Amino acid sequence: QYSYFFKLDDYTRVNIVLPPVAAKGPSVVIGKLPLKEVTFDDLVKWNALTVEGVEVIKKMLNSQKGFLVTGNMGSGKTTLLNTLINNLPEMHRVVTLERMPDLVIKRPLLCRLHSQTQKANEMIELIEVAERLRADFLVLSECVGPEVGPFVNMIRNNCTGIALASGESLVDAVKRVTTMTVL
Repeated sequence: QYSYFFKLDDYTRVNIVLPPVAAKGPSVVIGKLPLKEVTFDDLVKWNALTVEGVEVIKKMLNSQKGFLVTGNMGSGKTTLLNTLINNLPEMHRVVTLERMPDLVIKRPLLCRLHSQTQKANEMIELIEVAERLRADFLVLSECVGPEVGPFVNMIRNNCTGIALASGESLVDAVKRVTTMTVL
């Protein structure tokens, strides 16, 4: 095996890639999740959102509207996703589906499901499990494979969806999600 992933604690992840896959020698990436919850006030302070934008998002959260969080790598998608989940009304049941457990969520009525193998068939099985949990909100932390189709089908029929998808623009992200629904 040439690639290793370690979870040191709830906030620190280490990825190691070794030769021959890493052509110029070993590579190590250490990812640190925030130790404290990022709030909408923090996002406004960092100029990531406007006060008006926060008000629109809060109205959408309270009316059980779905979200597709998009952007390039490192743009703050996961941070925004965490903030959205932490600001859902507390009476709602939230189920998360994560390939890697990288969300930082502090809320009641939460069930976090994460893949042990990161394989698509396991993610699809987790969606079947989530359906039996009767979530008010189903969160897919990363739209990357054939599990997107069953996820979209579930949120059309049973609950509100929040998902994260990489893309250079909203149109690009929607095209990627659309393509993954037919895999």
